[in-house]
Amino acid sequence: MSNTYSQFRRVFACYLSIAVLFWYNVKGQCSPAAPAIAACSGGNGAATNGVNINGGQTFWFSGGPTTFGSGVNLNGGTLRICGNLTLSSISFNSGSIIVESGGQLTINGGGDLYMNGSSSIVNRGTLTINRNLRMQNSNNTVWNAAGGNFTVSGIVELNSATSRFNNAGTATFGTLHIQSSAAAGNVCLQHNSCTNVTNVTNSVANGVAFSGPGSEAAFRVTGNAQLNQNFCNQSQIEVCRGASSTTSGGAGWGSASVTTNCSGCSVLLPVVLSYFKASRKDKLIKLEWKIINETNNSFYTVERSTDGASFREIRKLLNIPGRTHYEFFDSSAGANFYFYRLKQTDFDGYYSYSRTVRIEAAASTPTIATVPSVIQSGQPFTVNVSGLDAASGEIAIVDAMGRLLFRKLFVCAAPATSIQVPGLQVHGTLYMRLLLPEKKQILRLLFLNRRSS
Repeated sequence: MSNTYSQFRRVFACYLSIAVLFWYNVKGQCSPAAPAIAACSGGNGAATNGVNINGGQTFWFSGGPTTFGSGVNLNGGTLRICGNLTLSSISFNSGSIIVESGGQLTINGGGDLYMNGSSSIVNRGTLTINRNLRMQNSNNTVWNAAGGNFTVSGIVELNSATSRFNNAGTATFGTLHIQSSAAAGNVCLQHNSCTNVTNVTNSVANGVAFSGPGSEAAFRVTGNAQLNQNFCNQSQIEVCRGASSTTSGGAGWGSASVTTNCSGCSVLLPVVLSYFKASRKDKLIKLEWKIINETNNSFYTVERSTDGASFREIRKLLNIPGRTHYEFFDSSAGANFYFYRLKQTDFDGYYSYSRTVRIEAAASTPTIATVPSVIQSGQPFTVNVSGLDAASGEIAIVDAMGRLLFRKLFVCAAPATSIQVPGLQVHGTLYMRLLLPEKKQILRLLFLNRRSS
């Protein structure tokens, strides 16, 4: 009886070890998880040049290419980017920067950008930092999501055991420093991700880790790798050494698979996605993607969501050997907007996701009404605009000769807004113009009656 029980315990322990190993290597994700996707609306409104963002506040930006010469000051709140913004400077005391899919953020200013503790950066779009990025103190996290492009021209430094860099997309750094005060696995790479560095210094044992689902992540170095401690203890990390790459420091790459004279991540990764994008075509939504490299690729799954968090499958397409461009038209409707992502599955069952893209399901045409509907010359009135899908715009009123009588810029967090117009000392036919982003214009005739004497 005791021998049977002992055998059972040994078998059970063996299966448990295999299960734990399988879960860590296949099912696990880089932790902690990134904050959920959200729209650039509501909160405390649109960010402006020099804005102070304090704890509990969320400001967002969704406009076209704009530069904030005075930057922003983050003091515990959240800055969310859905448009194209350049910051000439930034004070990052604490809080969060989130670049959503399709958003572009460039941070200039030179020198060091410090994450001073309890700070986070989430990139699902394109983020460029033309400075050094130093994660000091505790609880700093940078997420670069699948499909995200994250570039730091200078040094990225981790010097705390609770500061982490998680990469599921493409990251490019001048130099990566993993200091001895960091912890094992503080740099976490996910399946099909690509991390490009010129130089790397690793001073903590197994400073780089892989987390699934999936089978491999690429780490490319073109300059010097100073390996003061072994780089990693997982073979899923594929090291791509450029032709001029050198090593120093006395330790090695650990369990990583190393390829020399390696021209780029695409040489090592099974599938490299050039782009995944969505666009309107009549009443349909067109999803298309392009593949640069494919190996061991079985099929693609298009997934859709109405909230950016819960996705469901809407179409599965088999891989066609030699084909690099795919497209699918979604005829579904019923929500104001949709989120889409692409899931790529290998023959061995491993899978990875593209970046998430967001698109309006149906274009809306704003309506304009005046209160009162009959206006006298010199009488103040209100212009009500509804059906807006833009965060900002302009109302202008001109006479028949094109002379500007009234102009008002507006920013709104809701799909409707009201603009107060002072009394105009004219009468007859006028033209009211609503100007929205992307040069979209709506013209309305406006008639002012002559005031009775």
